[in-house]
Amino acid sequence: MAVAYYWYAWVLMILVCFFLNRNSIKRDVLIVFTSFLMISFSHLSNNHDVNTYTLLGVLSLFGLIFWIDQKQFWYHALPFSYSLLCAVVQLFFLVNPVWSLFPAIEWLLIGVIYIVHKMGFPFYSQIGLWILVNTLGTIWSTVVLTYYQTADYMNLVEMNLLIGKGIILLFLFQGIYQIKRSLVKLKRQQRNKRRLYA
Repeated sequence: MAVAYYWYAWVLMILVCFFLNRNSIKRDVLIVFTSFLMISFSHLSNNHDVNTYTLLGVLSLFGLIFWIDQKQFWYHALPFSYSLLCAVVQLFFLVNPVWSLFPAIEWLLIGVIYIVHKMGFPFYSQIGLWILVNTLGTIWSTVVLTYYQTADYMNLVEMNLLIGKGIILLFLFQGIYQIKRSLVKLKRQQRNKRRLYA
């Protein structure tokens, strides 16, 4: 698990360092976030203690920093409502763990990230939405498990892996979008040149 965790964290760090605008403050915050993911691995415990809630609170704060750019008020209800849906899915997989071994789960993740990308938010807001949905969903799930005093715990390593995978997929979809945009712009310029020479 540690190998996969650090592999995703390093891929994310490389993407952030080499493929984002260097003059952006949010890029620096994303570097700090990725570093925090790497450092916090040894402190990810599967019990409902203060460290768990502190870690989830810090991750939610990072998500809020990326998400906060949204101007319309009703957009701020999206992370809250989607996090409740995320909590339901997490609790379902906790009660029925055999479903998490289903091969199509990875395709489901790609589909969810594609929907987040297609919502039309700026790139950093997409990252913030993804972080907030996962961390707030884990907080709701942890509160429910604590309330019912079950022996089950939310796996924070899996949650962080899911956040890392999602952000990497967001980078992929953003890269495809930028390439398509560049190709359309290039075709438009070529058309304009042909009209000038005609």
